[in-house]
Amino acid sequence: MVLSLSHNNFNGSITPSLTLSSTIQNLNLSHNGFSGQIPTSFLNMSSIRSLDLSHNSFSGHIPQSFFDSYNFLHYFSLSNNMFEGQIPSRISRCSSLNSIDLSNNRFTGYIDFAIVWSLSRLRQLDFSSDVLSGSLPNGISKF
Repeated sequence: MVLSLSHNNFNGSITPSLTLSSTIQNLNLSHNGFSGQIPTSFLNMSSIRSLDLSHNSFSGHIPQSFFDSYNFLHYFSLSNNMFEGQIPSRISRCSSLNSIDLSNNRFTGYIDFAIVWSLSRLRQLDFSSDVLSGSLPNGISKF
């Protein structure tokens, strides 16, 4: 099942108690005015394969537990929001990821590229216009 509410005029916080169908595989809430933190109800959506929350005003930290149930996630975009803090290391649990776009946020800190390399299906990675630090590893040519 696909639920796309993109390119609308939705705004404000999404209630943490929002209940979505467990059959949703593609969720697209991009290009709206959603704000606040990612709802806790999004933490247990194990059927999701594509999650696009880009081009909103979401903010705060992404909890480590966010990635615990996304075993089948292929596409993940949080670009153009106001997320901050470190990128959770548990993203490595999403072994099916093909594309990650976390660009144009306020992520900071060091990126552990060993986690990135562990995502063997990853083909697109975008951390541009964040405030990350560290140095690029020798193995960057693996991409």
